[in-house]
Amino acid sequence: MLPNLLYLADGELIEGPDARIDDLAQIPSPYLAGYLDKFFAAGLRPLIETTRGCPYACTFCNDSHATRNKVKRRSRQAIDEELAYIASHMTTAADLMIADLNFGMYQEDVDTARTIRGLIDQHGWPKTITTAPGKSHPERVLETVRIINGDSGGVLKFAVSMQSTAPEVLSAIQRKNLPMDKLLPLLHADSRDGSDNTEYFTELILGLPRDSKQAHFDSLRDCIDRMRMNIVNVHQLTLLQGSPMALPGQREQYGLDVRHRVFVGCIGTYQVGAQRRSIAEIEEVVVGNNTMSFDGWLDCRVMSLLTKIYIDRDYFIEIFGLVRRLDLSCLDLLAHLQAGFVADYPGLRQAIDGFLDRTCEKLFDSHDEIVAFTSDPETVQRFARGELGGNELLLYRAQAYIRCMDELHSALQAATLSYLQQQGVLDAELRLYVKQAVEYSRKRKFDLNSFRQPVSGRFSFDFIAAGRRSFDVLPGEVRCAPVELRFEFSDAADEEIGYALQQWIYPHLAPDDRAAIGSGQPAAMSVSDERRARLEFGLGKLFHMTNLRLIDRPPRSAVA
Repeated sequence: MLPNLLYLADGELIEGPDARIDDLAQIPSPYLAGYLDKFFAAGLRPLIETTRGCPYACTFCNDSHATRNKVKRRSRQAIDEELAYIASHMTTAADLMIADLNFGMYQEDVDTARTIRGLIDQHGWPKTITTAPGKSHPERVLETVRIINGDSGGVLKFAVSMQSTAPEVLSAIQRKNLPMDKLLPLLHADSRDGSDNTEYFTELILGLPRDSKQAHFDSLRDCIDRMRMNIVNVHQLTLLQGSPMALPGQREQYGLDVRHRVFVGCIGTYQVGAQRRSIAEIEEVVVGNNTMSFDGWLDCRVMSLLTKIYIDRDYFIEIFGLVRRLDLSCLDLLAHLQAGFVADYPGLRQAIDGFLDRTCEKLFDSHDEIVAFTSDPETVQRFARGELGGNELLLYRAQAYIRCMDELHSALQAATLSYLQQQGVLDAELRLYVKQAVEYSRKRKFDLNSFRQPVSGRFSFDFIAAGRRSFDVLPGEVRCAPVELRFEFSDAADEEIGYALQQWIYPHLAPDDRAAIGSGQPAAMSVSDERRARLEFGLGKLFHMTNLRLIDRPPRSAVA
């Protein structure tokens, strides 16, 4: 029997033994062999692996098995040769994915970072890197990030995955996070003065054993308020085959409420023998447990969307910087907005309702139900048209930015003034500052509908100086004589915008619609049903993948 293989022989299922390849040099590079050359021109993103294995044993992960806990590494020469080959063959795509489970944690990763930085200087590639961050040695992870980013920034995020900060949750999943007292000095070591475009990233998982709505909100509070992460990805817990958590004992012990859904993008009609069959890849998602109700899970999902809209990339830092300076909670402000203000803004309400509908519509109670549903060819067509499926978090965040950006600012202004009043700190000066800070925030943002149009405004606070301090200021510290500001994109920002549009939007639009983007008309959406799903996916990816600091429209001149 061949190891690591399942196959049919005369109608009998044969399963070979598990056997790990310890010497990665035995595996030839498909890039260096030329097997992947045809994919470069197709605009696909190259993926490499420099290490294999993970020394940790988190129960939600199928890499926690003992056969995978010894880390194996490819040689320095093999890594460098493969990266150089990819860089010399890149044509359209400009991103890189690194499949390592703990990139940046090892000293060898620092050497890989130097290789990548050299390729950026020589070829302008990669523009961005996606990878899983190391779970220890944060100082080395940060060194790796800074080497790769160099003076340009924005290529690789400084990432620290937490999954949860609740001790009872971490105990249940056999995970030990880095201590906050070690993380915080590293997170705030940079000046945050606008000259460093490094993004600070963490991940949480919603619905873990012993998780609750309160525990999840507390984890968000730790990440957003204490750690000041400007990217927080909240994943939904899925039960992975081969992971301890997927076993019957843990399901029963923690009362895991499991639903079935189609894995994003994984459904189609295929020729199987003499028949064409509709087939989907199905995953099990946890939507509650014996400490979290389904309704509580949905509340947490809405907070995930609001976090993406308002916190990610410091997109509304003008307000949240002030909240931090007042020693108040950004998360509590979002909860205040969620509870008391969403209903007053139809566009925002519609985005949240659509997000919840899309979240719930694809959840099935049993495996048999979803198999029957996805076996219907019409179901496949509905997914292809974008009527079903997709990543609802990416989709509705992008829709909020495109369709109700004014409402997002107005809702935040109303919620902030109410929250500050509730906290007993609001006065006339603070009220004026909040209103002008919201106006400044609106004018300096990239807007897909109108980014080619000039923008200006008059302000009584030195928001340029405030920006150099991440808006961690009090109004009196930046009061100034009224000044007129004109907001313009830099050449570097224009280049980043052009790359983002070319990568995610233009492939799905006709030439006339491409020209209309940013001209002041509503973002072009006049595409066929068959292409709409891809366009909406591209819009979501534009805001998810792009470092929004690099496409900022700061004031370029000022006249008193």
